[in-house]
Amino acid sequence: MDAVMEEKIKKELGTQKFSKFGAGGGGCISSGNSYITDHGKVYVKFNPKSEARRMFDGEFASLSAIYDTNTIKVPKPLLVLDNPNGGAVFVSEHLDMSGLSRFDGELGEKLARLHLHNEMVAKQQGTKETSGHITEMIPAYVNRFGFHATTCCGYTPQDNTWTDDWP
Repeated sequence: MDAVMEEKIKKELGTQKFSKFGAGGGGCISSGNSYITDHGKVYVKFNPKSEARRMFDGEFASLSAIYDTNTIKVPKPLLVLDNPNGGAVFVSEHLDMSGLSRFDGELGEKLARLHLHNEMVAKQQGTKETSGHITEMIPAYVNRFGFHATTCCGYTPQDNTWTDDWP
């Protein structure tokens, strides 16, 4: 990632400090590095391909939806930016992934809760009383299959069109 993109990220995050730490990494599609900022640690994933923006927008929407369930810890997505030199970057909260194998059982329980989240929302909506004051956002029950954003498997966009049954 070049200095121009780093400055753009710093501006969007409202930080002066932007220091790379750790070994970085990546796979066959994107690369990434962790950075220390004035506000804590972030992870920046970057990809030079033209399809990167759509892919990262879908990842942002997906992680936001999972994050909002408050059922399992995922990195909080922060922003997606176009790279002036091509491609895009995705910035999220940095999570320390070392030593997590001791939490395998807890992870399984939280994944189960995530998959039951919509059912729990339906039950809560049937019993929630309202006081006329909105003190917290209550998620809406979803009675269809699909997603509001295009997501990707690699660079391939997935059809997330809302349907009444599972195709």
